[in-house]
Amino acid sequence: MDFSWLAGLANGTLRCGPPSFALHLGGIHSIGRREARVGGLAQDVLTQRSGRSCQIADADSFFVKISETLEALKQASRPHPQSVELAVALAKRYCRDDKFAMEWAEFLHAEVEKVRRYVTGPDYPKTEATESLNRIVNEFVART
Repeated sequence: MDFSWLAGLANGTLRCGPPSFALHLGGIHSIGRREARVGGLAQDVLTQRSGRSCQIADADSFFVKISETLEALKQASRPHPQSVELAVALAKRYCRDDKFAMEWAEFLHAEVEKVRRYVTGPDYPKTEATESLNRIVNEFVART
């Protein structure tokens, strides 16, 4: 196999600015080797980009592990139940007293914006009923 393109990719990566995301370098190693070592240009890329190397036994197990890891990250990014309780407590406080009129308006605007982003975003389930709901939300947004 011709891997001449790999040197160009590595050199391009080394010229990049500071890393803004994690770098993981994986490789499939021949059966019988206990541990493969990363060296040369690959080690330079890992060092400069604060990356990590990982061994890949086979494509099937690698992609299953990636899928499970991404699902765990998605679940971890859900709002914590205490943040919901905090939002409810703030809403109760702001809506009761006129001296919090500005805070109440800002709070409502922020919460409505969160709902709008979710409803119009890619994570919202798409059915015929939701399409009409999306149309209604978009009409409300256009009027405000």
